Amino acid sequence: MVPALRLSLVTTSTALVICALLGTPLAWLLARSTHRVTPWLRALVTVPLVRPPVVARVALLMAYGREGAVDRTLLEVAG
Repeated sequence: MVPALRLSLVTTSTALVICALLGTPLAWLLARSTHRVTPWLRALVTVPLVRPPVVARVALLMAYGREGAVDRTLLEVAG
């Protein structure tokens, strides 16, 4: 139980630091910038928020499932 708790705390702390260091400047940039690339950057940032979870599941299944791209690559490397 202790290793699982430690893993959760380390993962959460790492995610918090990454989001604070990258997310805050990015939010400020998106809020203040009037550059013509800003709408594209905003769209790129919001895509993961609006993408249906089903699409993500299918993509993960295609990549990591049986006969997925990762499975085939690992079989070739280990084979």
